[in-house]
Amino acid sequence: MGKRVQSASCSNNIDCSEIIPGFLYLGSAQAAKNLSGLRKLHISHVLNLAGKNYHDTGSEGLTYQKLHFEDSLETDFLSKLPVALEFLDSVHEMIHHSSDATPPPRGAVLVHCSGGVSRSPTTVIAYLMYKNRWSLRQSFLFVKEKRSGIKPNPGFMKQLMQYEMELLGSNSIEEKDLPMIHKLKPVSNGRAS
Repeated sequence: MGKRVQSASCSNNIDCSEIIPGFLYLGSAQAAKNLSGLRKLHISHVLNLAGKNYHDTGSEGLTYQKLHFEDSLETDFLSKLPVALEFLDSVHEMIHHSSDATPPPRGAVLVHCSGGVSRSPTTVIAYLMYKNRWSLRQSFLFVKEKRSGIKPNPGFMKQLMQYEMELLGSNSIEEKDLPMIHKLKPVSNGRAS
């Protein structure tokens, strides 16, 4: 699946990958079910794209945002994106911008779907594009480097291309190249092979 984060309290791996150190994790429903592992990673917030609740909001000190959408070619992902971006921004603000008088709270966010392969990577890629003003190509490769098994469905990829055009005014990937994007491999010099 890619780089997994080892829980200090468990002998098993947690099926999640650290995308932004100390802030953003991407994973599967299995990761969301692992309360002990979430605690060890200081995860305080969960963006659930799987459509099934695994815990109640407030259980174990976690804050949940449920935002279900189907993993299908016809799903309008972009209509759901503002809710996800607002949630992730609010967590980032809480963690990184507390007042000078108080230390910042510890916390991180897990974005998960069922397998951590299509819906959650699509959402994390869109967040990186939005927050960093990165291209789709750069965001995709960054996430793929952290979690090699990602494979957003072609409908989501087309919508990410549309989002990139709206956000940056150009596309870093052509539609004809979408079938091959999953074969791109991140390399250390920032280029894809």
